[in-house]
Amino acid sequence: HDVLLADARQCALLPEPLRLRPPAELEAVPAKRAQTCAAACRDARGASGAALRCDEQSFWFINSCESLAEHFACERGCALVLGEDVPNYVVDASLNTYRQCLVNERQPKCDAHHPATARLCPCVP
Repeated sequence: HDVLLADARQCALLPEPLRLRPPAELEAVPAKRAQTCAAACRDARGASGAALRCDEQSFWFINSCESLAEHFACERGCALVLGEDVPNYVVDASLNTYRQCLVNERQPKCDAHHPATARLCPCVP
């Protein structure tokens, strides 16, 4: 017997009924420097004008270089790091990751933040 371990959010090999999809109303919202996603989502308004909230389980749908590049310049490319404040874009020129977009393999947190970065946040109504 063959065994396949697959991420149900990203694996194209899985049949449609087994795949996980992002919430239809999910909006990727760029935060300000050092801002938490909880605050960025509260400050944002959805397409309907409704207040938004950060949805931690939806980070996995925006935790990609492609999603970050839709909102930030990512002049120095994309890198994999560990941190609860990732995905983000490094805005502090004193860091060796300055102007890079960063993705993560650890579960991000809505209340995390870093003084040197601007986060990309998963917001839902």
